[in-house]
Amino acid sequence: MYDKDFAELVKIAAEKLKEDTVYKMLTRSEDYQKESDERDKAERNYEQLDLTMEQRKVCDVFLDYRDRQSLEYSDYSYLTNSSSTLVSRLDICLKKQIPQSKHLIC
Repeated sequence: MYDKDFAELVKIAAEKLKEDTVYKMLTRSEDYQKESDERDKAERNYEQLDLTMEQRKVCDVFLDYRDRQSLEYSDYSYLTNSSSTLVSRLDICLKKQIPQSKHLIC
């Protein structure tokens, strides 16, 4: 398996774990819920603007790329944090001289 394939599999697995955790946190966050309501209001206002099809397309493409880049940054940030945590745990395990046959999560 290529490193790129492995990285993609790790990214998919991390995304699934993140979604389960993040969703629970966001549904409990009053700040996030307030911002979500404000975003919905801003979207309704945007839809009501008197824009030509070309202007709307330019705005939509910009917003789409901005959203994708933000999500990509979030994914890599999460993976970096997860990787750092894993490296720290591995380091602790190695310092304790735990045989490799044991679980890596100490």
